[in-house]
Amino acid sequence: MKKRIALLATTCVLVFSSPALAIGQSPLRAQPQPSAKSQPAKKSARSPRIVTTSGFNPSVNGFSFANWQSSSLSEETSISLLIQLFGEQSICQTVNIDHSCTPFVKAKAFSQQFADTIAYGRCEGMVVLASSMFAAGKSANGLSKQEADSNILYWWASQILPSVTAASESTKQLAPTDLLPLIASGIANGSSSTLGLYYQGLGHTLLPIKQVQNGNVVTVDVYDSNTPNTTQHVLINTAKNSWSYTAVDASGNTVMNWTGIGAGSLDVIAMSARQPQPTSYFAG
Repeated sequence: MKKRIALLATTCVLVFSSPALAIGQSPLRAQPQPSAKSQPAKKSARSPRIVTTSGFNPSVNGFSFANWQSSSLSEETSISLLIQLFGEQSICQTVNIDHSCTPFVKAKAFSQQFADTIAYGRCEGMVVLASSMFAAGKSANGLSKQEADSNILYWWASQILPSVTAASESTKQLAPTDLLPLIASGIANGSSSTLGLYYQGLGHTLLPIKQVQNGNVVTVDVYDSNTPNTTQHVLINTAKNSWSYTAVDASGNTVMNWTGIGAGSLDVIAMSARQPQPTSYFAG
């Protein structure tokens, strides 16, 4: 089983407070001189504008708190997550009278590696849970702390499912322009797919909520768990097959500035790929 989480230990990028950027005032544009004879204003030709939206609003449907770091998971919690994803028969060599699990040797070894990766953040779990809640007509903020914590953990862990890693590897073979129909389809179906960004060995997961195409530039509005209550924007240039992402916090500070070009820098994963499934990997 190819482990996406092992390939990308830094699955999420956490953003903390950053110093305010010094932003200079833009110079005034030269004002046109009036012509001797008044001329009727010419209408500029505009490219067709194509809009796809899900109605997801980060300030309403996202979490009011930001992605966060934590220490490693306990072995019990890590094994429990593996059982939820793959089932007891895939993880437990024996299930004891007290219902505790004695994991296969390979499952235990994997759970220890798996437990450490939570330190990089929960972006995947937060955006996938927000998407799931939105599909059910509910707000992510309607969950209790315990419900939010456990569900965020579960959906964060879902990235190691073979179906998810397969979707990631498959869509990473596509250039940004070729991914646009998949992104639009997810948005049209209630923001039901995630968008993964990969930059200099790091990875980050976003939830696309709106797509607007103006000529060669496509703007994908996203919910980013690092910046609650704020809509961010991924720009995709179809002529250059490139993308850029500049995330700005509520104070106007730039907290993330990533770019990419060509295949391998983005992936798109549908919620339908995140179904629990048995595996013989750990027993082997």
